[in-house]
Amino acid sequence: MELPAEQSQPVVKTDTGVADLGTVVDYVIKRRSLQKVSVFGMSWGGTVAGAYTSRNNDKVHKLALLAPQWLSDKPIPIDTGGKLDAWRLVPVRQSKERWLGTAPEHGRATLVPEGWFEQWADFTLAEDPWSRERTPDQLRASNGPIQDIRDYWRAGRKYYEPADIRVPVLLVHGEWDVDVPIDLAQALFSELRNAPYRQWAEIGEATHLVLLEKNRLLAFQAVRDFYDRSYEPETA
Repeated sequence: MELPAEQSQPVVKTDTGVADLGTVVDYVIKRRSLQKVSVFGMSWGGTVAGAYTSRNNDKVHKLALLAPQWLSDKPIPIDTGGKLDAWRLVPVRQSKERWLGTAPEHGRATLVPEGWFEQWADFTLAEDPWSRERTPDQLRASNGPIQDIRDYWRAGRKYYEPADIRVPVLLVHGEWDVDVPIDLAQALFSELRNAPYRQWAEIGEATHLVLLEKNRLLAFQAVRDFYDRSYEPETA
């Protein structure tokens, strides 16, 4: 990431994300003397969390996924095509128009309360001093996840097997999510057949970025309640 983008292949693929999550989970389990942790993942992070859990059920108590990636026979908006270098520059302050454009016209004016986007942009840009000093208002983003879209999700190849997940799962989805349309989320949900139980939470008037929108607390509450609730399916 410190080299010119064109000098390297796409970096930080999902393999790296899964390995890094495993390192974090092992650290937390050891530090807190736990047997298991609950895991949350959103979008590409949902792939990381799902893949990790499918291979480490013994370390996961519950799994919550928000708008996780899945197989698609249609173009995926984040992949705009063309050659992929190691990383790309994302114009953070210009992303609001695209964000609002994914919602119906009648819902755009109230989707993101006033001032929230600007605060999010400030904090997001502050995460990358390299970009702030060289490319103001733009953020470096690794292209590994986009390469994985091409190698897996658009190619009809599963990166992991949902049926290997054997812990309770919550899937949260936004009504207006065009990045992970409802049919993709439902397809993944149907494959979680070996989870002890699985739960769906649909958030109305919400896009892929529901956690930054007016209805965000509905998503947070769904995840919190799922983690806190003690539940076992009834048996005959």
